[in-house]
This record gives sequence, C-alpha cells and structure tokens, in this order.
Amino acid sequence: MGIIYWNNKKLEDLNHGELEQLLLLSPYWGLALDRKQNELFGGLKGLKIGIIGLSANQLNRLKMLLEHTEIQLTEKLQDDCDQRLFIEVIDQYPTPLAIRTADQKLIYIQPALQTELPIQRSIHKNINVKRKSGPITIFIPPKYESYLCEWNAYILIQSALRSEFRSLSNVDRKTYSLLVRRVLMKVNPYFAKLLTIPAIEEAAPMANRNKTEKQMNWPAFPPFDEFKTQPSTPPKSAKASSFEYSYSTKRSQSLVKNPTNDNPINPFKRHEANNKTSPISPFSRAPNKSTTVINPFLPRRYTQPRSQEYDNSTFNRRRDES
Repeated sequence: MGIIYWNNKKLEDLNHGELEQLLLLSPYWGLALDRKQNELFGGLKGLKIGIIGLSANQLNRLKMLLEHTEIQLTEKLQDDCDQRLFIEVIDQYPTPLAIRTADQKLIYIQPALQTELPIQRSIHKNINVKRKSGPITIFIPPKYESYLCEWNAYILIQSALRSEFRSLSNVDRKTYSLLVRRVLMKVNPYFAKLLTIPAIEEAAPMANRNKTEKQMNWPAFPPFDEFKTQPSTPPKSAKASSFEYSYSTKRSQSLVKNPTNDNPINPFKRHEANNKTSPISPFSRAPNKSTTVINPFLPRRYTQPRSQEYDNSTFNRRRDES
C-alpha cells in the first residue's frame, strides 16, 4: 500500500499495482508523480502558452481544465511565451480537427467521440500530435466548437509531456476508472469528467463469442413458398415470352412426331472399328493432362494485423518520430 499526496495533503491509499498504473497515466493527465515521495504535482509548471482566438468564456474553461497542470495561459501578444496557438473556428477542412504548423504543413486529425476504444486511443480521444516548434494554428468547424477547449487541453499536454508518455497496454479499464474516480476527480473534477470511461473489462467483447445460436441475431430466411419451383408457363402479359414459349413447344413436338432427319445423331451408338472418325465424348479425359483441384478449405495467409497498442520499445519509437 502507498499513500498518494497532492498539495501536501493525503489523497488516496493505493496498492502496488494501482501505483504503477498511476505512474503511467499521470503524464497523460498533465501530472507528474514523484515516486519516492508518492506526491503528485503539475506536470506543466513553468510553461507559458499564448492562445489567440478564444472567447473569454472559452479561455476561462480551458484554464479550469488545465488548472491542475500549473500551466500559464495568456491571450496577450506582447507577452513572452514558450509557444503560441491561434484558434480558428471555420468549416474548411475534411476532419473535425486540423493543425497548420509553422512551416505551413497541414495535419488532419479525426478525434474519437466514443469511449469504446483501447485506453491508449481513448484517453485523449484519439488525438495524437507530435511537438511542433513555432506557432501553430488550430482549425475546428463550428459544429464541433463545443469540443474546442477539451481538444486544446490534450494538445497542450502532449506538447509538453509527450516525451514522458509510455505505452498503456498494461492499464486495464477497471483500474483506470478507479484511478480517475479516486485520484483525478479529487485533483481536478472538471478534467476528470472528460476522461471518465465505462469500467468494462478488457475481455468483455470476448463474451459475445460465447453466445448460443438462439442469442445471435441471424438473418431471416424468406418464406418456404419462395423456394418452390415455379411452373414453366409463359407470362400472359409478355408477348415476346409467349411467342418464344409457343415456338419452342411446337418445335419440340414436331421433332418427336415427324422427324425430318433420316440419320439422326445417336451419341450412344458404337462406331465400327474401320471407321476413321472418332466420336466426341464429353466424359473422356485428355491424356497426360495435369489438373488442379481447388480446395475451398485451404487456409488463407493473412498479414499480421497491427496491434492497436504497442509494447514500450515500439511505442517509444513511434512517439519520437518527427
């Protein structure tokens, strides 16, 4: 067991496993954890960011969301800042979130609006932005303006603490929800509400595979009558179809009653030995001809799918790619 402190006050008692997972989660929350003292403190302390384009209410809300990080936010152009963000609410780009860097490169981001994703992707709503030097401009369509402060909070945390991020593949949803409720909610309830996800076990989707056939929603088959063989009668409404049917019927009857062929072809008649011609046999096999049998049950070869969560070495390499 270990006692976690925040602002020199006792926060919560956690066991060893919960402490290890809190150590992984704290940078994503904008926090830093002193493992020796088991004390949490603001991970963005000393960082000053200039933000232009927010209303007064939006700026106040963003400050409330990031209050626990100890970051400084200003909208004054004359202030010295570590980085500047320009916000534009405009419906111009194909994704809900777009970022233009100082070198005029555009980054399109598709944030996740649901929480059923793995923790690695859902913790920041699938927003993954590498640190960019110089001023950046953030574009958001008007219909997503309600997410403006939340998405900017994730971008600011990533810009400062991305190098501290580690893979969250070992963090289960149940413990994650417990830490949000018992730790983050006491540190900053406004920010904690954004990161609350259902406490569902990781193996819960596997339960669906154990459903019986009665529980599965099988597609409905058509009525039995539709499978019955339809009589070969011509449609009364279609003249061309009636003509074709009448012609084929009369033709077949005339061939049976009044055959005009003196020597009709008999495919089953055995030819004489001195006959130079050979009959065509549709059932004969060509000699020495190799055949290929198609096996519909032959297993397919799949490319190994990319995992949604990586181990630490792979995660660190992708994190640090420019």
